[in-house]
Amino acid sequence: MDRRYPSTTPEPLSPWGLRAAASGIAATALGAGLGTMTYLQIPGTASMPWDRLGIAIVLFMLVAGLCVGAFVGWGTLWASRHRPSLLRLAVGGAAGGALAGILPGLFGFAGFGSLHAPYMGTLNILSCCLAGGTAFVVLWAPRLLPRSIAQRITPARRFGLAALAAVITAGSVGLLGGMLALSLQLLPTLAGVKCVVHTVGLPALGMTAGSLLGMLGGALVGLCCGIFLTLARRTADA
Repeated sequence: MDRRYPSTTPEPLSPWGLRAAASGIAATALGAGLGTMTYLQIPGTASMPWDRLGIAIVLFMLVAGLCVGAFVGWGTLWASRHRPSLLRLAVGGAAGGALAGILPGLFGFAGFGSLHAPYMGTLNILSCCLAGGTAFVVLWAPRLLPRSIAQRITPARRFGLAALAAVITAGSVGLLGGMLALSLQLLPTLAGVKCVVHTVGLPALGMTAGSLLGMLGGALVGLCCGIFLTLARRTADA
């Protein structure tokens, strides 16, 4: 696969913020929705105060979505405008993700983590993040196309190529990463999380974990965007 892309002029920069914010919020809504439905399957969670939790989840969705859109969106957009390559897009996404994860991590750990409620499960949390990241790629990656290529591909095909790149890449990495983490017992347990909380406190753990998770997710988003750009260029040249 060719790892370099033409340095042609992308679409105008001005509307990128609105598109990134909308993509981030929609992707986070998908992840939060799947997480909520999964969490409700755990015994004892149906009787929790969901009137207040619902408001907290919506606020979290907005905060996380705006952070992802702003930082991951800008990181991948910057990488797509400066001699883009798979590595540069992955690094741009990772840098943006590291920043984007700080506030949601603080919100999630210090807010939801302080509740006296059943633990959702590390694997479930990561699965919801993976689903949200996949949705973000589908919605955001077409915005990164150079104008000369975008004009030769219909909008429906752009989203289709983005979905193909996201599902194949994120699915493969998620499956292999999950199998590796389970086999090597790398996923933190609830007991291990509690031990770290007693040592550093919830806010510090939340910001650190959110930043690390955001960095990994952002790198995966950048990689998906890079593969999408390659597929789109080849489709336009066909």
